[in-house]
Amino acid sequence: MRFQAEIPTRDQRVLSSLMRDLEIQSNAELLAHLISIARWAVVERRQGRRIASLGAQGPVRELVSPLLERVAPEHQLPCVEIHWTPKSWRIWPHWHPPNPLCRPNRCVA
Repeated sequence: MRFQAEIPTRDQRVLSSLMRDLEIQSNAELLAHLISIARWAVVERRQGRRIASLGAQGPVRELVSPLLERVAPEHQLPCVEIHWTPKSWRIWPHWHPPNPLCRPNRCVA
């Protein structure tokens, strides 16, 4: 696949600097590495993990990115599994009598 992008001069300088620092010879190689890092970050945030850097003696620095927050779980709710017995099903109506204000097609659980 061919990829072409117009980027500001400042970003061009950043990319050139990254290529020098990482000893990368081509834009394609740099893009492949950046895609790999982005894919890893998305998977980590999707699983609810936070991404941070740890210094030898310095404080932890967390990466906060609105783009990555799009894939982060909204709420991490606990999951409960209930094992119903035939007796439980028979006595269910006694535990929760029908609500006259709530019609079955309009109830939201």
